[in-house]
Amino acid sequence: MSPHDESERLQAVALRKLDAEWERWKTMFEVLSSSQGELASKRLAEEPRAYIEGRVVSAYETGSSAEAKKWVQRNKALTAASAAAVLALLGGIDFS
Repeated sequence: MSPHDESERLQAVALRKLDAEWERWKTMFEVLSSSQGELASKRLAEEPRAYIEGRVVSAYETGSSAEAKKWVQRNKALTAASAAAVLALLGGIDFS
């Protein structure tokens, strides 16, 4: 396979992925705008901001486990300090 053919295949894969992402966002927008009006536009505007800030984006991540995972990723130092404190407390308890 020539480099030109490989480049065309990679480009086709990338375009297919972008089309799928666009369809997902478009569908989300249509659902939100048809059911909730002004609130929908606020939620849609919040999605890119949430993505940039490392928070959960409703288009693909939901639930408390996703929230916790994102919080830990944003607050690594606090998570490490909290884990160390818990381990220190557990280490000082006599379980006998």
